[in-house]
Amino acid sequence: MNIIDMRMHMNFGDATNAFWNAKDSNDATYNVTYVDSHDFGPNKSSVRYAGGTDAWAENMSPMWTFRGVPTLHYGSEVEFQAGKPIDCGPTCPLATTGRAYFGDHLAGSVTAADYGVVSSASGAVAATLEKPLVKHVQRLNQIRRRRCRRASTPPRASAAAWRSSAATPAVRWTASRWSRSPARRRSRASPTAPTATWSPVTRRSSPAAR
Repeated sequence: MNIIDMRMHMNFGDATNAFWNAKDSNDATYNVTYVDSHDFGPNKSSVRYAGGTDAWAENMSPMWTFRGVPTLHYGSEVEFQAGKPIDCGPTCPLATTGRAYFGDHLAGSVTAADYGVVSSASGAVAATLEKPLVKHVQRLNQIRRRRCRRASTPPRASAAAWRSSAATPAVRWTASRWSRSPARRRSRASPTAPTATWSPVTRRSSPAAR
């Protein structure tokens, strides 16, 4: 129970069951939570989860807002190979299983405007990013990130002090990475999206932060 949340996974045939079966677990802030994987679907199903778009969205919501580390098996955000056998060994082509190649859905380029915000995309990945579950995951990531940022903001600094530059999307800072030295702030900057263009954060001065 301290690595993979099997109780939650096994009950993800229904989001309500998954929540009630896992809510009394230990404080598993680092447990991996997931619906399906390269081995099993919920309840040791041998096929990739095929509960439908609405059920997938219902499953994702507690995964991203509950304790633990949400994990999404590749392609599940577009219901890739839903209902297909996860693995059948050498008895069938890999392309007919849940382990089929997914890279074709990711071909192209993406430019990120901010965390979880796509400003432009081209190629097959543009169509992938328009899928309803992809947009749902983007929104859940933003919600989860805001919650983590609130938890890490130092008491003496207002939330407004931890904002990006209005002119250019920028790296968001956490309390543990803050430094009063502008040079150190620049050197510690790391982009949230590799293809985006980022600039250092300009911290707004406030009496509480001086």
